[in-house]
Amino acid sequence: GLKVRSDVPGALFDLGNAYYMLGKYDQAITQYEKAFAQEKNLWPAINNIGLVRYEMGDIKGAIKKWQEAIKIDEKAAEPILAIAVALYTQGQRQEALAMGETALELDGRYADLEFLKENLWGDRLLNDTQKFLDTPQMQATIAQLEDSPASVSP
Repeated sequence: GLKVRSDVPGALFDLGNAYYMLGKYDQAITQYEKAFAQEKNLWPAINNIGLVRYEMGDIKGAIKKWQEAIKIDEKAAEPILAIAVALYTQGQRQEALAMGETALELDGRYADLEFLKENLWGDRLLNDTQKFLDTPQMQATIAQLEDSPASVSP
């Protein structure tokens, strides 16, 4: 499809995901950047560059990308949680825990490692996320979210 029409952001994003899953990180980043260049509100492309950078060991670069994604959509739980995990691994515990709570309040699905894996969180980030979610404060947040009644639309 991209040979016929090379300016389809969704297709470029999907190609980036394919490269990422194959471990071709530089090619993945290139496709995400192309997708974002075509659609400036496509925060998942910027977010996924952060995912790739984290797996490459570039935590500062990952955080920068996730911050960019949040500037595009401040209610995007995924980059907020990703930053929280990264900060936690760097020893910035209080800020990390506060951000983690915010992320899970926005979207509780992000407390589920299988959901994160489906959203292409790599092994390094998943391992760090497990440690983060296992903290007493995050466990309390998760329990509170599970106990609260689901919002009912009128």
